[in-house]
Amino acid sequence: MRNSINTSKTNAGGKKARKGEVFVFKLVLLFFMFFPAFVFAREISVSALDGELDIALEGAVISLPDGGRAVCGRDGKASVQIPDGADVLLRITYPGYETEKLLISKDGGKTSFTVLMRLGTMLENRELVIEAEKSLGGTDAQSGRGVSIGGENLARTAEIGVIEDVMSSVKLLPGVGYAGVFDPAPSIRGGEPGDLMAVYDGFYIKDPYFWGGSVSIFDPRAIDKAQLYHGVFSSRFGGATSALLEITSRKPDPYSVDFEAAISTSTANLNISFPFNGKGGFMVMGKATYYDLFFAAAKGLSTVTENEALDAINAFTTPLYIRTVSFSGWYNISNNLLLKLNGFAGADGVGFNYKNEFDASDVPKVDDKPGGINRMDFSFDYSTFRTFITSQVLFSPLPFLALKATAGAGTGDVKTDGVIFADQWIRYNEAFTEKYFGALKDYFYKQQYESYPIYLKVNMDIDGTETNFQGRFDADWNMGAGFTGAVGAQGVWRNITQKQKVDDLMVDVPVSYFADYMQLLYPGVVDIPSGGFFSGEGYISRPLSIDVESTHKTAEAGAYALVEWASPMNKIAVELGLRTDYFQFESEDFSADAPFVLNPRLNIDFNIFKDKGALDSFSITAGSGFFSSMADTSVLQKSEGSYQIKQNRSFAGLLGARLDFLDFYSFNIEGYYKYGFDRGYALTLTKVSGETSPAYFFDGKSRIAGFDLILQKKSGRFIEGWIAYSFNWARYNNPKKISQDGYSIVDNEEWRYPQFHRFHNLNLVLSIKPAPNTGISARFGFASGAPRAVAGKPKAYPVLIMPDGTIDKAYLIEKYKRQLTYSDEQRDGFSLPLDLKFSFYMFNKRGKSQGEIYIGLENCLFFVQSRQKNESFDAYTGEVVEGSETASYQIPIVIPSFGLTLSY
Repeated sequence: MRNSINTSKTNAGGKKARKGEVFVFKLVLLFFMFFPAFVFAREISVSALDGELDIALEGAVISLPDGGRAVCGRDGKASVQIPDGADVLLRITYPGYETEKLLISKDGGKTSFTVLMRLGTMLENRELVIEAEKSLGGTDAQSGRGVSIGGENLARTAEIGVIEDVMSSVKLLPGVGYAGVFDPAPSIRGGEPGDLMAVYDGFYIKDPYFWGGSVSIFDPRAIDKAQLYHGVFSSRFGGATSALLEITSRKPDPYSVDFEAAISTSTANLNISFPFNGKGGFMVMGKATYYDLFFAAAKGLSTVTENEALDAINAFTTPLYIRTVSFSGWYNISNNLLLKLNGFAGADGVGFNYKNEFDASDVPKVDDKPGGINRMDFSFDYSTFRTFITSQVLFSPLPFLALKATAGAGTGDVKTDGVIFADQWIRYNEAFTEKYFGALKDYFYKQQYESYPIYLKVNMDIDGTETNFQGRFDADWNMGAGFTGAVGAQGVWRNITQKQKVDDLMVDVPVSYFADYMQLLYPGVVDIPSGGFFSGEGYISRPLSIDVESTHKTAEAGAYALVEWASPMNKIAVELGLRTDYFQFESEDFSADAPFVLNPRLNIDFNIFKDKGALDSFSITAGSGFFSSMADTSVLQKSEGSYQIKQNRSFAGLLGARLDFLDFYSFNIEGYYKYGFDRGYALTLTKVSGETSPAYFFDGKSRIAGFDLILQKKSGRFIEGWIAYSFNWARYNNPKKISQDGYSIVDNEEWRYPQFHRFHNLNLVLSIKPAPNTGISARFGFASGAPRAVAGKPKAYPVLIMPDGTIDKAYLIEKYKRQLTYSDEQRDGFSLPLDLKFSFYMFNKRGKSQGEIYIGLENCLFFVQSRQKNESFDAYTGEVVEGSETASYQIPIVIPSFGLTLSY
């Protein structure tokens, strides 16, 4: 019976059941659900006090081994239930203090304990407390600025799935749009997904993703906290108009050796930390996928069994992989001097070689159009590597002054090598050729089966490298009378080299732009037909080679100054800041700079009341400010004419309110409006030769409005979690666009919902602990559909394929296309993601080691989700593929996962 849960159902006699029977049934059910917790648990009281001042630390968090938490009240005390008959190790945390551990012996009869806490990495002789952590071990909304998630809540929501990812937790926060299973770049409050800037231990990262953007580099087993700033955040931060994600790695314990090993569905983790005699610590964290073992076993099995699906595994020359290692260290040299060092290195990639062979007898015999069958051989190798290191020095020369200097350097490399070979067996059809070419039909290749005209043979060699250096300096001082001032500056320098070599890439160009070229194709022919292929509906496909190597440098600089003021008892708090940012671009062809922009920001917090019966506190926040970032410059190059590059700009206004009640509950709601201007975007023109030419503009606009809210139960013995809802209205306008034929730029006055826009996003996150060693976590969401274009019917068009660029062996095929028209009204279907995680905790009798086994199920409601999307069609036959519409959850199956963690 121990730790069991009675979930049996009883028959109450149908509709004749009496209310009393139902009531008794509920009591029995509740009794058996919670009976193990009451019988095999005992209650103790823990007090958290400042070790020097002997004052109560209200808000200190007591973490239990099973994931439960308790928060100390105004007297610094909290009551917790612990398993009976076993030693239990408790962890006590408080912002600015060292984490303390308390071992409760199973044999002791004591029920009251006191923990004296010591100041931690915050410098001990400082009277100035700067940017204290807002959340330890949970989610916390810093009204008007952002929201954070860490500790057990991060573990419950991120440590699940094929690849455990911190972004799985971030996507559950208010203001974050639904993005699907394997897309870690969501839209934040209507902003473009690419505008989310990440800061990892003080190092700015623009592209923090593996596997081409499928998962992020943030491993939840190496991360302590993720802070999402999506409101009017402090002038200390720049480089983002939508949101900024600050990632903080785990901090080593200064007094004990900690060890953690974990294995999950596809990865293995190992973390180990060492203390520096109470003055600091050093932690190393590693992760590696082990698909190599699965692929090796599958390849061996394929040699002894006849299974086409299993045989396909042999195409992989390099299984999908991710390898990461990171470290975190800190050391208190003295009471007023602290050093920090953090680093990260990661690699990912995949390789395969696919061959598709067939027999000539498979070539179809068709009378009304040329018969054909395609063969494609495809080899591909993709790999990336990135690494960076950051160091920080925190120095407090005076009790009222704190200085911080940060320096970092990083490098990254992306390599893609591939060969695509394809051919098509063609049977010449006179009637089909005459349909489009009339009297010119005799100019075409007529051989049948003697040779196989190659229409695609591509060699790709793409390589990109980046080196960057970053530096930052901050100074904060306490000016007295409630005033705090701060100034700072930062700079980021990048050097990016790109190599792209592609041979024989076949490109389709409308024949209507080949008037002169027609005479070259058909010398001596004066009377070229005006209809059919030459009416503008035909395309010519011929090989194009690209060989480009470019190097460019970028420099970003920013500086800020701010002042904060808080009235006595913090009834009113004000933050007024001014930030300026600058961007410079330099390449071999040209250089340009985006001039300095000024970004003033203001936040005001009103604490209306505190401790009013069941209501703990109520506050209102108002804020407004300007923000700037730089559009992607990786493809920026000189184009026709001259232009002045600009930084993306936005203005945001916000009004929010927060209510804390009944000790453990919190409700936060925020409404906002954002106007974007000077937004950069690129358009691609197609030249007559088939080559492309970029055109850049910096006049994009956007209008965004919405609100989001979160109701949270912060801690509890049996249940905790939150429900978050977001409503968003977003319209974008690019004043320029490509004409329908693709060969000119025209004005565009149309405002559209962006492709990533969703009106409604709802997330419910629950953590249920029916027994001390058992946990059930659930993530349920609802997301309305993204915009869907109106799709026309597939329409046939002829393509003249010239494998060698001449008419000598040209041949004609028929393909199909359809026109997609934007619509304000048409949307994809809704999404209902539901993920479940069942955890079982293990403790030894001494309480110094513990473990967890979990089983996860993602996408549990795939079968009830809406499938309202455009169906795909065969580009060679025009036939619509029935049932090919895919729901917005992307993967139509339940995704199982598991994990085992052991720590000491």
